[in-house]
Amino acid sequence: VSLNFNVWLHVDAAYAGSSFICPEYRDRWFKSRQRIDSFVFNPSKWFLCCFDITAFWVADSTTLHNAFSVNPLYLQHKMSNKAIDFMHWQIPLSKKFRALKLWFVIRYFGVEKMQEYIRRHEQLAKYFARLVLSDDRFEIPVGPFLGLCIFRLKGPNELTETLLAQITSEGLVYMVPATFLKDFIIRFTVTSQDTTEADIDRDWGIIRKWAEIILDKVRKTVPPGFFTKPITSKTEQEEIFTNLEEDDLKINELQSNATEDRVFTHRLSDGYQYVVRSSRTDVQLRNVRLSKVSLWPLNEEIVNGSFATAMDNKKALARLLCYITWVLRIYRRWSLKPTESTLASSLQLDETRAHNLIEFLKKLTAN
Repeated sequence: VSLNFNVWLHVDAAYAGSSFICPEYRDRWFKSRQRIDSFVFNPSKWFLCCFDITAFWVADSTTLHNAFSVNPLYLQHKMSNKAIDFMHWQIPLSKKFRALKLWFVIRYFGVEKMQEYIRRHEQLAKYFARLVLSDDRFEIPVGPFLGLCIFRLKGPNELTETLLAQITSEGLVYMVPATFLKDFIIRFTVTSQDTTEADIDRDWGIIRKWAEIILDKVRKTVPPGFFTKPITSKTEQEEIFTNLEEDDLKINELQSNATEDRVFTHRLSDGYQYVVRSSRTDVQLRNVRLSKVSLWPLNEEIVNGSFATAMDNKKALARLLCYITWVLRIYRRWSLKPTESTLASSLQLDETRAHNLIEFLKKLTAN
């Protein structure tokens, strides 16, 4: 299409671009590389560089020069026509020396070690995928792809969303959500050069533990003989849930499209079916808390998970900023004015900090 209509073809290979240091990945995923006009990837995602840095390649820099070149007298010097000046390639005249850290990584590890690092992560992702597929309660919609494996609990989105919320709240493994063909999925990404099969086994053990807890909660909400006949009416559904206790594993601020109460069936390997209940608006209001998927000051010892900031939970300032963010989101979403006791319980603050936080928010909203 780009050749037929003379359209600029740009490739944003933010994550996958790091793998192109290996010839087999270039041939597998990037067969049209000779026909592109520009290409970028982020070494901070999978190339052992810290944030922020982007590697940029362009087939013909003439277009950039025509758009961005400036040549006033105060910018001219003896070497103006003898060296590449990147101020003619971009909007700003100058920028940080981000390329230096990438140069050090390549010089320190070398091409062969970097190739080994990338290939190792793909093998670890496949290892994790085999563990997931060995459990009939889980499924992998697609992949794995390079160092990334997506997975979910079979059944409605609420199950997988609750699973991720509980894993995140524990603070031992950090993973991020996504959607695939309207399914809520969890992204498991190998990103550390020190990750081993033992780390993968540990993480998988945590995932399975919470899956069992959640599914056990679902089992206990099903009355005896519930599935002896099909459920056909809304009235019948309401009668079933009238006397059931509220499940303490709730989904607050659902990212999936489940916004009303309804009955789902979930068939597992043992042949039984279970019921899961979506979180109602009044339940969300009563439990003035946000999804555990929200940012939380995590432990900096986390070695697996997608590219994201992980803060030490001992850093008081980071924790306070997260508290403030949560409270402001509560204000915006539900127009609530929580009391000191509500803040103390929902955000795990002592009363003094809750009082100080409310006073701060009053000043903030007043301005």
